[in-house]
Amino acid sequence: MADTALAPHNIDSLERATLDAVCPAAQTELPGWLLPFDAADIGRARSAIPLRHQDLDTSALPAIEQLYRDQGLPPTFRIADTPGLRHWQNRLRDLGYRQTAPVHVQIASVADMQAAAHRFVTTARKGFLQIESQADGRARPAQNSALRQDDASIWEDGSTMPMALITSSSQEGAKGPTQVVLLDAPGPAWASVYTAPGFDAADGALRVQLLSRSRFARYAYVHNAGVSLAAGTVCISRDWLSVHGMRTLPHAQGQGLGASLLAAFTDLAHQRGITRAFLQVEADNAPALALYRRFGFTTAWTYHYWKAPA
Repeated sequence: MADTALAPHNIDSLERATLDAVCPAAQTELPGWLLPFDAADIGRARSAIPLRHQDLDTSALPAIEQLYRDQGLPPTFRIADTPGLRHWQNRLRDLGYRQTAPVHVQIASVADMQAAAHRFVTTARKGFLQIESQADGRARPAQNSALRQDDASIWEDGSTMPMALITSSSQEGAKGPTQVVLLDAPGPAWASVYTAPGFDAADGALRVQLLSRSRFARYAYVHNAGVSLAAGTVCISRDWLSVHGMRTLPHAQGQGLGASLLAAFTDLAHQRGITRAFLQVEADNAPALALYRRFGFTTAWTYHYWKAPA
């Protein structure tokens, strides 16, 4: 997706799809603004979001602040670093709001993601995508477009939302092949990655709670011999595939597990007829940025959270 400029209606749909994924406890709207409320300390679930990047008057600021205070929450805004919202940044700065570290909103075409998934599997050569029935665990041959037939053995079952496993011989360890499992519902094997040693367990538990609430979500984890090594979540809503909560255990990083997850998500997007994807990533997360760049993601805009003074 070479042109990262999004039309106003696409900015609107992307922001609404973001809330479809984090599923805050409550939300409301003011003209041009989406206002989610949640007790969990996850920024996207409790910050005011502009639905367009221009023609928004700062006169709405006191009303937004009051709505958050009425919910017992500190007013917080998620403002894109775009010229059309510069007056909002200046006004918040004048009021003593503090700005957090930058986060990139990145977009990609599913076609570019498919090309990257094909390259990933080609590099592994003997990698394959296998679709397995959640009901009986059996697999059957079928078609798939993220991986070509000459590079992969392809399987499918009759279920409406099957499990998917990607196994790569290049990722085999002493205990056997590494596999990616795609699930309809969150489970302990997926959730365990977020609270594993090396991560903030409280933050991980909050993320599991939030990501588990969305009716649009599908969940994936990577395991070797039953030990979960990486996990991620995707949501499909408003004609977007959105990627959330990508996490790999520290000792398993650099082994292509994140790419395996993205390849599985790409196949899911194709199955559902989705042509575009987005994600959000901290601007200083160099390994994640490199991975997403390989899958065709480019930055559409960068934002900061602006938090009210204590």
